[in-house]
Amino acid sequence: MESVNRETASLLCDRLAKSHPEWINNLRVDESAELPVVVLSLPHCPGHELSIEVQRTEATVAYSDGLPPGPAERLFVCATDTAEEGLDAVCEWIASLVRGEIILVRERLSRLVRFIRRQDCESLLWFVDGDEFKHWSLRRRRRVLRAWSWDGTPRLAI
Repeated sequence: MESVNRETASLLCDRLAKSHPEWINNLRVDESAELPVVVLSLPHCPGHELSIEVQRTEATVAYSDGLPPGPAERLFVCATDTAEEGLDAVCEWIASLVRGEIILVRERLSRLVRFIRRQDCESLLWFVDGDEFKHWSLRRRRRVLRAWSWDGTPRLAI
């Protein structure tokens, strides 16, 4: 099973490199963890990283901006046992992220949640559909610390 996961990760890495040739120097497969992870360091956003943990029937796309408690994550589960279908979905979703249709939003947690958690966790990072973000209430938008597109372009929260 491990070799299947490695092959799937390599296939995804190849697809991403083919779709985005400018990523070739920043794209790699990290096999040091239990599951192989395709990692893309973002030179236009120092400290930010996109990673995709790959298995044959599922994948988790994560974006880290380096702040706690962890990255924004999106889980993909493939209904069939073919890696191709799952990789197509992951690649299309990443393309939506790159086009700016999906944005990154760092949202401040409520005082109650911060009190209950009692950690250095002031906010959470989310993947948000750009059209959905436009319809957030003014109250929720006020909790947005930062909203940006893939290329680092700020998105106005209010």
